[in-house]
Amino acid sequence: MQTEQPAPAVLTGSAWEKYRYLTVILCAFIVSRVLFYFIGLMGHINFGTGEVLTMESLFNMWDRTADSFCSFDCYWYSTIAEFGYDHYPHGLTTGHASNWAFMPVYPGLARLLHELLGITVLDAFYVISNLCFLIALVFIAKCFLLKGVADYKIYFVIFFMCFCPYEVYFIAPYTESLFLMLTAMLFYCSYRRLWLAAAVCGFFMTGTKVLGVMSVFVILTESVRAFGIRSFLRLELPAMKSLLAVFIVPMPFFLLMTFYYYYTGDPESFKNIQFAWGRSVGNPFDYWYSGLMTGGRKTYMAVSIVVGYLLALVLIWRRLYSEFIFMIICITVPLLTSINTFPRYLFGLFPTYIALYELVRKNSVLRYILLTCGAATATYFTVAWVNSKFFAI
Repeated sequence: MQTEQPAPAVLTGSAWEKYRYLTVILCAFIVSRVLFYFIGLMGHINFGTGEVLTMESLFNMWDRTADSFCSFDCYWYSTIAEFGYDHYPHGLTTGHASNWAFMPVYPGLARLLHELLGITVLDAFYVISNLCFLIALVFIAKCFLLKGVADYKIYFVIFFMCFCPYEVYFIAPYTESLFLMLTAMLFYCSYRRLWLAAAVCGFFMTGTKVLGVMSVFVILTESVRAFGIRSFLRLELPAMKSLLAVFIVPMPFFLLMTFYYYYTGDPESFKNIQFAWGRSVGNPFDYWYSGLMTGGRKTYMAVSIVVGYLLALVLIWRRLYSEFIFMIICITVPLLTSINTFPRYLFGLFPTYIALYELVRKNSVLRYILLTCGAATATYFTVAWVNSKFFAI
């Protein structure tokens, strides 16, 4: 994001200015949730169960909606929140899968809300996902404000985030909303040179998804931009403080490995259990080319990979180095094992939306086209999601 106008006056402006942004965020958030939850429920009933809605069934509409959006990895998160990590593999039809592949922060928060509020674990997931997405929108707006982006363009970003093609990731019981919130907070704190706060965000990012450990590169890149490489070579105190913050980020990763060592005997359980899903480390180009030639959803995944790398190039073209490094690593690492679920990794990243903004920031027509296509595509993927179509994951 390149600076377009001075930002401090907006950041420290009147309560009305802050309330105005919050109003736009709340409106976009509420409308998108009501719309996509309703579309998901209707899509599940009409194309899934085939049942007819009655007045009696309307009274448990939320329970039906919550159940319909709990697909794919939602089951694994639920088992961790309710019972903890498995003692031994028992999942899938082959009986050799386990919830060891998933980090503990998201299901742990659900368990905490379940105990404190007395709500079901599934409802706790929805509270976390939606609340985190709402907070993410606030920090995303703050990040754009720091760069001096004009008001009406920030409004576009907010609405596109609420009606993006894979909005279903942010309304379903998945880690994407929590990870997005922490990522937005990480960049905001890094832009403000709040290194300890940025490190805490990275700490919880790592505890949410393994890829969160890559947040160290954001802190390092922004540190170099702030102090210069010579400050690190001279071991100057401010630079060293930012460098020390980096060591906080991977701690959950090593704590979990220690836990697995005593719990399962294998400190790399989170990695090795993924063989149950047919994942193995290999050449990402081979995975991509094979998927491109296979057809069907594999070709769709392969094409989305090309889109992802093109968006990453937009960031480097706009000299957004920390955003580029974080994005390129986070979309490349998953390709070492498979091209499956690539859109989840791509659209769950804050830099992806920065790149999309940079593409259309000077053309209002393109902004409207992108927003319209995003909302239409989101409807399609929402219906596919609630009916457990694997290409939607």
